[in-house]
Amino acid sequence: MNRPCGGLPSRQGETMKIYATAAFSKLVGKQDVSDDDLREAVARAERNQIDGPLGGHLIKQRIARQGRGR
Repeated sequence: MNRPCGGLPSRQGETMKIYATAAFSKLVGKQDVSDDDLREAVARAERNQIDGPLGGHLIKQRIARQGRGR
């Protein structure tokens, strides 16, 4: 089951919905990553500030954690 993490304005002016899978939420919950942290990572990707393109429309995006940096 996916859970909503919020939304961001898209390039077309609409709100882009962001979802996290249950497995991802479980993993992230152990790392103290907030929905705001996830939204910021998506916003950086939208601005083409991608940490690593992996091919096939898949990217690596680091997420800053409280007090630990990116």
